Amino acid sequence: METPTLEPLELFEGQIGEDEKLFFKFEDQGGRKVALRYDQTVPTCRVVGQNYQQLPMPFKRYQIQPAFRAEKPQKGRYREFLQCDADIFGDESPFADAEVIALSLDIYRRLGFKQVKALINNRELVKDFPYPAIAAIDKLKKIGKEGVISEMKNKGIAGDKAREYLDLMLNLKPDETINIILKSLENYGFD
Repeated sequence: METPTLEPLELFEGQIGEDEKLFFKFEDQGGRKVALRYDQTVPTCRVVGQNYQQLPMPFKRYQIQPAFRAEKPQKGRYREFLQCDADIFGDESPFADAEVIALSLDIYRRLGFKQVKALINNRELVKDFPYPAIAAIDKLKKIGKEGVISEMKNKGIAGDKAREYLDLMLNLKPDETINIILKSLENYGFD
């Protein structure tokens, strides 16, 4: 399935968080505010939502298309890049998640990678974390613990709460959902 390169800007606004500053956005000749495709997820959800009644469920699809980011080019970060996306719509079970993860691992295996590390999470474990805390913690390896806490403070999170969020994240244990995914991946032949 392919989605348009240009989408109405309103489709993306409010969907990405602080990364919205990375949209390539402009007015087209008709005066409409548009953006180059930032990722595959939001446009795909639009297409699936508009065609939900006609699609077989669960609906499995993949997509390989360019995505665009208005950021300063640097090592490993480009303004235009190919993004591969695979999803299963209509099945919210951890078994569907495991199937998509197994697909990704199998692709790496077929490409000749001897070892691949998949990081698996469950948003339910951090549903009470504010987005700025999650975004800061996501940079832990790059900026370290103090950098994460500093970034959270800069985003308006009190120092004690920032440390609490970081400690909670660092001490998370797999829940039932993640354990089901891990067991399913073993059944697919991945350990």
